[in-house]
Amino acid sequence: MDADAEVVTTLREKLPDGVGMALIRYLFPAAQAHTEDMWHGNDSLQEWRRDRRVAHSTVLKYYLHRELPSGTAPTSEVDSIVYSSGDDQAFRDALAAIPDVHLEDALDRFLSHVDVIDSSRIPSVVVALLDLLPRFREEASGMYDIAGRDYTALRPSRKLMQRVNPANADSVARIVYQDTRSAYARLRFLSLFGERNSSEGRIISAELETELRADLREFLKSAPAEALSTERDLLRTVVQTIDCDASSGEAAISSANSSEVTARLLETAISSSRSNVLGSVVVNSQDRLAWDALISVYGGESMLSFAVQRLKDSMTDQEISPRLQRAIAAFDLYATGWRPSDL
Repeated sequence: MDADAEVVTTLREKLPDGVGMALIRYLFPAAQAHTEDMWHGNDSLQEWRRDRRVAHSTVLKYYLHRELPSGTAPTSEVDSIVYSSGDDQAFRDALAAIPDVHLEDALDRFLSHVDVIDSSRIPSVVVALLDLLPRFREEASGMYDIAGRDYTALRPSRKLMQRVNPANADSVARIVYQDTRSAYARLRFLSLFGERNSSEGRIISAELETELRADLREFLKSAPAEALSTERDLLRTVVQTIDCDASSGEAAISSANSSEVTARLLETAISSSRSNVLGSVVVNSQDRLAWDALISVYGGESMLSFAVQRLKDSMTDQEISPRLQRAIAAFDLYATGWRPSDL
């Protein structure tokens, strides 16, 4: 920050009176933090990028180097989802056409356009955004990466729901919940608009949230294996929805012992802890397993071990995903009593 302030001061000194300040105000308004104690938040950043102003660093770099940073969506992809938002199928088609590598950036920039979407379209657009969650990666891809990018879809969803008349919020939320296919997406929807998002305030009533959480809980308890075997972040969804008891001797969900669901629970229980020594480029990685959460879902360690053994027996001559291989290896290690040294 001191270096930035020095650059701004030098700019003002080298330009004629008033020119430096005008340059800052109209081209680089973020620098007003150093000249007029005026700060611009994320909404301003979104607007600058939407309007393609050099006030946003990504736009400036493109003007200077004619090269988009890795992962940046072309403007045409952002425009396509904005212009198609008035039609259900066209909007979904436009989202589907965006490559996964561009999706996070496209949705981040879509956020600044949601105010122009017709209010009658809010339920359908929110459902389409929630349906995107399975496309985001569940694990971090590197040491400084954040696992998952759900909020690039959840932020515009919340901004759209904030536009709904409070008197109609529950009826709109009920439509969104019923039309959303994924249990994980339903949980994120309820968490984002209900009491658990207390930092920004609830949008739906406590009564509706209680009703819909109970509906989700009953669905998870009795859902068939095929409905859960591909569910995003299944372990967290179950644990955050159902009061699981690690000493009950009974699984919290009826399909827990199916090989497909056991595999998915293990896959979504694995995470990596990354570290490196100061000054070294070598990154050390160690897999962790949400052991206590797994045991709670299965009602005890013996029940979990039985389910995992059944999974192993079913995998003969089958191709196993690298993530599931890691999860099973971690399970075998944890089952011996091993735990990470920092726990």
